[in-house]
Amino acid sequence: MCTSRHHPPLRAVADILEQEGVDLILSGMHHSYQRSKPLSFKPNAALIGAVKSYDIPVPGQFRLDQEFDGGRKTRPRGLIQIVTGNGGAGLLNPEQTDRPESWQPFTEKYIANVHGFTVVDVRGSSLEVKHISAEGKVLDRFAVTR
Repeated sequence: MCTSRHHPPLRAVADILEQEGVDLILSGMHHSYQRSKPLSFKPNAALIGAVKSYDIPVPGQFRLDQEFDGGRKTRPRGLIQIVTGNGGAGLLNPEQTDRPESWQPFTEKYIANVHGFTVVDVRGSSLEVKHISAEGKVLDRFAVTR
């Protein structure tokens, strides 16, 4: 998500993370907030050795969970990936915030026009994720249950 594509190193381990019960991946760097739909990636073949470059695609199949809404349906089928990097410094591509047609097909939420921070509250077998603006407005919210 951080460069407009699902980067190769994560593709290489996505099926392992899913098998081990990972629901949510948090990262930073890109100066925006981005949340993916739950997605699964199955490589076409077993990978041997390290992925040595971010520019070498890992061939395989994506599957998006279009039913997960984080409100009524809170059990994702796949990994939810969040880039939370709009806490300070300059924002990148703020014009895309209100242009979903410019987002990647796996993107559920994109915020790059205001600064904010992400809070994850864990309660037993559920968690709630909120992305909140610097002014205190909740910009994104969803829950995950097991």
